[in-house]
Amino acid sequence: MQITPVGDEVKKTVKMNNKNNLSFFEATKVIYQLEGMKGYMRGFTPTMYKNFIAAGIYFSCLHYFEETMKKFDNVSVGKQ
Repeated sequence: MQITPVGDEVKKTVKMNNKNNLSFFEATKVIYQLEGMKGYMRGFTPTMYKNFIAAGIYFSCLHYFEETMKKFDNVSVGKQ
């Protein structure tokens, strides 16, 4: 499982803060101080929807192309 929502929130905090040298750890502390644990999970549900849809498309295409290649392999030159 990805930790994308947490990473996205930390990146957003670093960008919103005027400090260009704010580290990941410092941004994590700022989020916890301002919003608590709930601040890390903002965007979790949309990210999970995105991941489920992307995985579904990926594996569907993979299956389709595997089956297509098997058909072409049986029809290729030299095999009869």
